[in-house]
Amino acid sequence: MVNQEEKQPDRELLNIEYQECVSASRFIVGTRFNYFVSFTTLFLILVGGFYYIWSEEEKVEEELKPWLLLAIAVFGLYVISTVLILEKRVVQLYRSADNRAAELERLMGIQNGVRQIFVAPERVQYFFGIPLTHTFGIGMFYKVIFVTWLFAVLFSIYQILITFIH
Repeated sequence: MVNQEEKQPDRELLNIEYQECVSASRFIVGTRFNYFVSFTTLFLILVGGFYYIWSEEEKVEEELKPWLLLAIAVFGLYVISTVLILEKRVVQLYRSADNRAAELERLMGIQNGVRQIFVAPERVQYFFGIPLTHTFGIGMFYKVIFVTWLFAVLFSIYQILITFIH
């Protein structure tokens, strides 16, 4: 006959795993914030460089100008594409850590634990059909920047074509 203690997971081990999940979740949130700040800084630098080359006609050779604009725009598009991929992965890791922590709370007999509440919020609010969640808001910000760089690439290609026609 198997002992009841052997069937139950060790509470101390569950508690250690729970602490690791919570720590991982916090670390991921901090990493996500650092990505956001670093990316925003890089975005502003690239936009500044793009504007400088576009507006300073006398300082940049006319044939070189559209190629420099294209180089900056392609790099900006590459950066935002990388950020979108990182954002998806970070959200996936965060949710995984929080889901496991919520499961561990249930295994330890904790009712309505903090992680259980984080995993299943009471209800999502909407604004003109748009869910008001942190993940959706950051995603919208990144997607607008993606479209901005896409337009910058197209504008640069247009400028290159114009210089060839003239």
